[in-house]
Amino acid sequence: MIILEPAEAEVADVLDKAADHIELVDWIQGSMYDQERADAGIPLTECPVCADGAIHVAVHGKPVHAVDATPREDGLVLHAELAFLERVGSSISLFNDTAGRTMAVVVQELRDTAKALRAGATA
Repeated sequence: MIILEPAEAEVADVLDKAADHIELVDWIQGSMYDQERADAGIPLTECPVCADGAIHVAVHGKPVHAVDATPREDGLVLHAELAFLERVGSSISLFNDTAGRTMAVVVQELRDTAKALRAGATA
């Protein structure tokens, strides 16, 4: 599998879009999206998501690992997750699912990671 390395500004855009999506549909822990709501007929794009699910929505429109993702999409997801890991010191899933974590903190870390990437890209 070929994974393309996107520009930092593109990765920052993904992280901001992920934060926007969480603010739009709500946030969840323990799963990429709210399975109960999806089972009730709510479209996946309208179900609450975790931070990783939001990254997948920002990249390819669904809060799941896309088996038909392009190398560019795979690269965007991977580099967004790696940027978050590098900045926060934890995988995005572990950070998202930590007991006591709040939606506000998760959204802020996504935005702060995006901001740091943009600052690094212009430095």
